[in-house]
Amino acid sequence: MSHPDLVQQVSVALKAQTLKERVHLFASHGWTVSQIFDRLPTALRDDLLDSELNPTVARRNALDVVVKAIFVHVDAGTVRRKRTRLKNAKRAGIDAMVDVYRLR
Repeated sequence: MSHPDLVQQVSVALKAQTLKERVHLFASHGWTVSQIFDRLPTALRDDLLDSELNPTVARRNALDVVVKAIFVHVDAGTVRRKRTRLKNAKRAGIDAMVDVYRLR
């Protein structure tokens, strides 16, 4: 599943468009892969999702493709990767480590 404009669309998705998004980037230090996927154009997201698979498996496969596109930018030095800890208030004491990405 090759999408030539995916790398370009990922860089567009990494840019904060509104003041609210700028505040989010400041507080969270970046976007998760899932957030970047959700910010892609609808047509591209639909192309990445394989409708014949289970929806969970299809989304996981699409996120893997997005990660590969992100790492093109990471390797080029235009995107910074950071591991951050997320605290879950609903389930006290359970933290998760996730990678977030932002433009340099």
